[in-house]
Amino acid sequence: MEDAVIIPCGHTFSQRELLDWLKREKSCPTCRKSVTEDEVIPNLILREIIENVKNGKKKDT
Repeated sequence: MEDAVIIPCGHTFSQRELLDWLKREKSCPTCRKSVTEDEVIPNLILREIIENVKNGKKKDT
């Protein structure tokens, strides 16, 4: 899921899948809180984690 996005309720989805969902429904697929396409933002932290895992890197703590 390189295209991770997050919405105001805190749930994260694949951007492609969420935007397809929002064409039919105007709510979060998980909790059903109202959401619009304008509220969808990239989940940069998760995208970085996924990229690091794919590349075999560990994040220093």
